[in-house]
Amino acid sequence: MRDLNPLVGTPEDPEKYNEMHKEVVNSAYEIIKLKGYTSWAIGLSVASLVSSIMKNTRSCYAVSVSVQNFHGIEKDVFLSLPVVLGENGVTHVIKQTLTEAEINQLKKSADTLWDLAQFTQTHTKEVEEKIGAENAISHSRFQQTNPQCHDCGVL
Repeated sequence: MRDLNPLVGTPEDPEKYNEMHKEVVNSAYEIIKLKGYTSWAIGLSVASLVSSIMKNTRSCYAVSVSVQNFHGIEKDVFLSLPVVLGENGVTHVIKQTLTEAEINQLKKSADTLWDLAQFTQTHTKEVEEKIGAENAISHSRFQQTNPQCHDCGVL
């Protein structure tokens, strides 16, 4: 894509792929808002993944994989990247040529997930000590903007 349109994904992109991306991302929320659920989408996605594995089609999917050592990410976190999926699962991650801005966004996503995972582990231990392990599993609901548990206020 970048060879055909070097500005793809940027605000200067004459084809406005940035806007299309936002529409695609928000479409699921729109469906949920209108219907109350996403219907068959998740089931169809899982069926497609299973079919690719069972039939060894070696098709391309965006699935969560460890991104450690990709594009300078040092932490062991999982993000969705394009991969080839076959009878042995993920055979390889498809190499992408990313701009510096895209690499920075990817690193920021990895850092956010890492921080959330660390917070969750710490919070789970605190909650287990406070209310017991048997109650801790269904306990935690977090605010995205301020990661604080709604139920106990533990940071």
